[in-house]
Amino acid sequence: MSPRLALLGSLLAVGALAGQTADSSDRAPLALPPEYFPVWSLPPGAVPLPAADTLALPGTDSRQRPRLKSARWLGVGAAALFSVLAYQTYQQADAAYRAYRRSANPTELDALFKETKRLDRRAGWYYAGAEAGLVLATVSVVLGR
Repeated sequence: MSPRLALLGSLLAVGALAGQTADSSDRAPLALPPEYFPVWSLPPGAVPLPAADTLALPGTDSRQRPRLKSARWLGVGAAALFSVLAYQTYQQADAAYRAYRRSANPTELDALFKETKRLDRRAGWYYAGAEAGLVLATVSVVLGR
């Protein structure tokens, strides 16, 4: 243990004990009766505010809920659709790349490589669309409750 830490610990322990009298148990009860605490009341003419748990968040009224639910289903549908498209395009790009690796014809190599790059780029965009759909669904769930 470092000397600084030992000194700090001893100061904290001694400081807490130094403010107490020899027999502090009989001086005051541990729990104070309710009349010792202030009672907060509203000034005359003030309008009482609702409790915090009854406040509605902005955008959660009943008129906007169908919109949020449709955004939720739109996000889930877009995520599912783009995921399927991305997987299929990825499989096509993988097949084109395997054909590229097996080919020995230079002109066919160039065409297969370009096709692989094109399909791989398209699969990446589809994956980005799936992520955007998941974000849309998540945001609508969080905001729409």
